[in-house]
Amino acid sequence: MHNYRRMKIEDSLKHCEFNRVLVTQDKTSILSHELIGFEDMLEDSTMLPIQKEQAKKIIDASLQLQRLLNEQLVSRAMNFCEISIENKSFLISTLVKRFYDRIYKAAINRGLSIFIYVDPDLPALLGDERLLGQALDILGYNALRLTKQGSVSISVQLLNNQNGYVQLGLEVKDTGTGMPMYRQNELWAFLATVDVTKISKDNTINLDLFICAHLVKLLQGELEFESKFGKGSQFLIKLWLKRV
Repeated sequence: MHNYRRMKIEDSLKHCEFNRVLVTQDKTSILSHELIGFEDMLEDSTMLPIQKEQAKKIIDASLQLQRLLNEQLVSRAMNFCEISIENKSFLISTLVKRFYDRIYKAAINRGLSIFIYVDPDLPALLGDERLLGQALDILGYNALRLTKQGSVSISVQLLNNQNGYVQLGLEVKDTGTGMPMYRQNELWAFLATVDVTKISKDNTINLDLFICAHLVKLLQGELEFESKFGKGSQFLIKLWLKRV
C-alpha cells in the first residue's frame, strides 16, 4: 500500500511538472510569433536604416534565446513519456465545451469565428480525459495563434463502433496560413517516429506537436494532419476508447 501511494504521488508530481512545461512552451510560442510580427512591421516602418538594424539585432537575439529555451523544454518533455493513464468515465462533449469556453473570448477579440460539433451518438467513454484535453488544448491554441482571419473548428465524430469500443475522431481545423510542402514533409517524418531529433529548432509548432504526439501515443491513438499553404490546416486525433 505504501509503495502504491508513493507511485501515485510521484505520478501526480509528473503531471504537475508536465503542465508547467505546457504553460511555459505556450508562452514562448506566443513570444516567438510576436517577435516575428515586430520584424515584419520593421520593413514597413519609417525608422532610419541604422535604427532598423539595431532593432533587428534585438529581435534576432530574442528569437535565439527563445529557441534555446525550446530545446530545454523538449528535454524536459522527454521525462514524461512514462506518465500512467487514468481510465475514468467522461463525456467528450463536456471536454470540448470546456475548451470552447476558454478559447471563445480570445477568438472573438481577434475577429475569428469558433465552431464546435460533437457527434450526438458518442456515448460516455472510459479513458484519460486530462491527457486528451491537453492534446486538444495544444492543437486548438496553435490553430488560434496561426489564424489571422476566418475560423477555427473543433469537431468530434464517431468513426467506428465494435465490441464495446468506439473509435472517435477529434479534428481541429483552421483557415490560417497553412504549411508549405517542405514543412509538411518534415512533420510527417517527425510524427512517424515521434523522435526529438526531428524537431526543427526554428519552428515552435514542431515542439507543440512533439508534446501533442506523445500525449496521443500515451493514449494509444494516432495523430494525422493535412495542410494547404495559404489556406489552413487540420489535425485529426484517432482514438479507440471503451464505452461505459
